[in-house]
Amino acid sequence: MRRGAELLGTDLDGAEHCYLMAVELDDSLSVAWFDLGLIAKWRHRWADCLEFNRRAASLAPPGEPPGNPAYWNAGIAATALRDWTMARWAWRAFGIPISDGDGPIEESFGMGVVRLPEGETVWGRRLDPARMQLLSIPFPEGGFRSDDVVLHDGEPVGSRVTEGREYSVFNVIEQWHGSSVPTISVEVEASEIALDELLRLSAAEEMRVENWTESVSIHCLACSTGRVDYDDPAHDHRPVRTPGAPIRLGFSADESEVRGMLASWESATGGTVLDLVVHR
Repeated sequence: MRRGAELLGTDLDGAEHCYLMAVELDDSLSVAWFDLGLIAKWRHRWADCLEFNRRAASLAPPGEPPGNPAYWNAGIAATALRDWTMARWAWRAFGIPISDGDGPIEESFGMGVVRLPEGETVWGRRLDPARMQLLSIPFPEGGFRSDDVVLHDGEPVGSRVTEGREYSVFNVIEQWHGSSVPTISVEVEASEIALDELLRLSAAEEMRVENWTESVSIHCLACSTGRVDYDDPAHDHRPVRTPGAPIRLGFSADESEVRGMLASWESATGGTVLDLVVHR
């Protein structure tokens, strides 16, 4: 039988049919139950994913140490279903301490990085082992917003380093809860002094803003799915701003507040708003 990622790119219908036949003949085949759970996860059939991984986990040898991946995938499925009792069971069985409670898990798992379906990697706050609240402002073209809560996988695919600490990158599976705050894409023409003033005004009014022109870099596949090494000239993907070119900013804020602040900024600094698009 093919395992894990080897199933990707194959006939999933055929694979699922074979695994179902296998467990019908012998329901003690933990590998078959686990791979059925993988297929259900890729297809977002969360009730099936939870049940298949529960079956796989139940067949683990007695006394097996924590870390069985069937528990992890069961935790993802239970989280997608908002079944917090089962989610707590799965994470604890895997070996992760989770506090008691009946509602959503709200732990302090620190910062993290996820890769959105379009390939963009963004930072967020980890709420539990499978959910992250986005703190970055994603490009609106991908359909995600700052403060969205996303469901992500548990296998790291690359890493990012900031302030001397390395963070694993996890692939997003789906949007778990969407933010109601729009993303506003703005292009401006401004001197360095005017741009600094714009960012200062935004901070003073507690608007979330990112300078996409200077903060976003495009990585090669090796760096995106691996570890970015800025000391290697061949893989230094830091953005280079073209002098005089427009600056693209991303706001996560109320439209009227952004427009009012920009009008004041133009009047005070001589900067110019070239384009403003609201993505709701």
